Amino acid sequence: MATAPDGIEDLYRAAVGEKKADFYVPRFVAFDQPGSSKASWNWPAFFVTFPWMLYRRMYMEALLYFVALPIALGILAVIVMLTLGETAGSVVQTLMGLVATFVIVPMFANALYHRSVRKRIQKFLDTSPSREAAEQRLIGQSSVASGGMIAVIVLVCAIPLIGILAAIAIPAYQDYTIRAQVAEGLTLAQPVKDAIATSYNNSGTVPEDLQAAGFGADDVAGQYVASIEVEQGAVFIRYGNAANQHIAGRTLSLIPQLADEQLVWACGHAAGEDSGTSIEPKYLPAACRP
Repeated sequence: MATAPDGIEDLYRAAVGEKKADFYVPRFVAFDQPGSSKASWNWPAFFVTFPWMLYRRMYMEALLYFVALPIALGILAVIVMLTLGETAGSVVQTLMGLVATFVIVPMFANALYHRSVRKRIQKFLDTSPSREAAEQRLIGQSSVASGGMIAVIVLVCAIPLIGILAAIAIPAYQDYTIRAQVAEGLTLAQPVKDAIATSYNNSGTVPEDLQAAGFGADDVAGQYVASIEVEQGAVFIRYGNAANQHIAGRTLSLIPQLADEQLVWACGHAAGEDSGTSIEPKYLPAACRP
């Protein structure tokens, strides 16, 4: 069995291919020196990390990058959020993801490739009768993966990833649109609240119904609001028309309360269990949640 010689430049050149040998071989030789730094920037690994790893036949490294790195970052994110809180944790999580993806990985990509090439060279040396035979086998084996193989692997990996992102994004977008529809009701109810507050400030009483507050049914209807009703000063927003099914037919209440002889409003579930609000808290503004 042949063993790795001290002068391994020719084997490196055979393994990486002539096209990029002048870039990688000097770096690989430097990495072999005792105590040498493993940091060496790689621009392809910065812009297209996953395809670059596949192109350079680093299949295990590509799998770890695609699967293990996100899992590790997710675990770290949970730990950080539990330690620093949700807001600060989200900022730190984003920074960790950016640093890991766009600094650490491309900074040590050449070292990872060097390790992969060394393993391939050693495998050929161990299974070849001579160093020259190992070199010929390295030359005969393509130094990079074919474009078709890369496209297939990227596509196979992209399909479940797109599915996961869609599973996260679609409900999040739906919640966003429902909250926007709820906001229309609060906007339409604002003039009614102002009229009720004015009535109380002027006379010490609140309107018994919408007409007493100076509004007609057509004045407060909207695209997602079927009606706004006033009952003894309390405002009830009924959603309907084009509203999402999660809020259609449901009610958001605005209950007037006294604080230091001033009329203030308790919104939704924040007014208590008997407020009359039937919309799920997650669709309401923070001030209207329990």
